[in-house]
Amino acid sequence: MNKDSIIRIIDQSSIKRIKDDNIDISDLIKDLKTRSNNIFKVLTNEKLNADPKILSIRESDIENMNLSKRVIYAYYYINQAAKRINDLKWILLNKDKFDRYSDIQLYNLIIFKDKLS
Repeated sequence: MNKDSIIRIIDQSSIKRIKDDNIDISDLIKDLKTRSNNIFKVLTNEKLNADPKILSIRESDIENMNLSKRVIYAYYYINQAAKRINDLKWILLNKDKFDRYSDIQLYNLIIFKDKLS
C-alpha cells in the first residue's frame, strides 16, 4: 500500500463520517488521534519491534530503509492523520470566517489544496 492510498483511506473515511454520520469536527479529531495512537501501539509492540523514533525520520529516507510494509503503512498513516488533525483544527478556528461553507466543503477545499501542492 502506497502513501496515496493511505491518504485516500483517511480522507474518504473522514468525509464519510462528516457527511453520513454528521460527526462534529472535534469528534473527528478525537477519533483520528485515537486511531493514530492505536496504530502507534501496534507499531512499537514486541512483534514489529519498531523504534518509536521512526516517526521523526524524513519521508524520503523511510522509503530507502528496509522496513516491513506494516511499519511503512503505520508511518504514513500516523503522519497523514497528524496532518489532517492540524487541518481540522484550522477548520475549527476559521469556521466563522467561512460561515457560508459547510464542514464538508471546507474539508474538500483542504484536500484540493493538498493535491495542488
